[in-house]
Amino acid sequence: YMMPKLTGLEVLQTLYQSSHLEPLPTIMITGMLQPSIREMAIQLGVFAILEKPYDLGELRALVAHIGTTDKSSEPEGLLTSFQKPASFR
Repeated sequence: YMMPKLTGLEVLQTLYQSSHLEPLPTIMITGMLQPSIREMAIQLGVFAILEKPYDLGELRALVAHIGTTDKSSEPEGLLTSFQKPASFR
């Protein structure tokens, strides 16, 4: 969420303002997973959220899942717990 010039949420907004990047699945890795930040990230379209410290195996599994998932076929707003505290759409 807190980076040198932009927050993570601002980066997501910038990414998704470009229509050609809209379907780009993103994984948000944060050390500040407050409910309000989580909700904003979900509203912006983040695919997954991992809270620091995170397990590298879990990140790898999420990346593999992204590679095999047709995001357009999933119901809007579906959140499934991958392993606490990660969740993905």
